Amino acid sequence: MPSINVTPMDSNDLYRRRYYTDGKAGIIMEQTPVHIAEDDGEVITDPTRPVKYVGQCFLNGQLLECPIPAKSLAEAIAIFGKTFTAFINDIQSKMLQQQLMKPASGLLIDEGFKKRN
Repeated sequence: MPSINVTPMDSNDLYRRRYYTDGKAGIIMEQTPVHIAEDDGEVITDPTRPVKYVGQCFLNGQLLECPIPAKSLAEAIAIFGKTFTAFINDIQSKMLQQQLMKPASGLLIDEGFKKRN
């Protein structure tokens, strides 16, 4: 049986997560950087790293997640719709490009040949 190696957590890159939702459009996850105080082990907000915002929404039953370039929760809420619209449009564009780049497969039937015979 192959051995399983689980990556250890990086104590220098910890975040506290909080979730906010309106119950309709989606979820905003606020990731606040934290570190563990060496003297007493208390969890302390790390002011040297920025808070991150990540949006989540469902499209056709599939969970989509994308970063939201915001400096505050209020800003993340304000640009949530615009950010996801651009994100989904980008995904659709990439999927279309991939389909166009696939080589054609299968037989091509010459309809003119059928009519001539």
